[in-house]
Amino acid sequence: MKTKGEKLLKAVDLLRNFYPEIQAQTICIFLQIANAHPKDLPMSELADLVGISQASCSRNVALLSSWTRYKTKGPALVEAFENPFERRAKLVKLTSRGLKLYNDIKEVL
Repeated sequence: MKTKGEKLLKAVDLLRNFYPEIQAQTICIFLQIANAHPKDLPMSELADLVGISQASCSRNVALLSSWTRYKTKGPALVEAFENPFERRAKLVKLTSRGLKLYNDIKEVL
């Protein structure tokens, strides 16, 4: 039987399979978005939940999206889109690929 630490390491390995250089802050962003699923999460609320600035939150969300802010292909785990009720605000949610990863992580833990 695996220890809690071994299970946690396996969960981090699952994330690193999608994004080898993933940092702790980006993992927190992914897990907060996944925890809100299926609800769309406002980017401002996500930043507050993780305790980071909106700019930092946007950068981390971009790292998990289809295309990163560096215009390179990303892991496509989350999607950011315009809030239809407040056009300046963004909402984020898991993609189907992100949901599968989150379900895999929950199985490991």
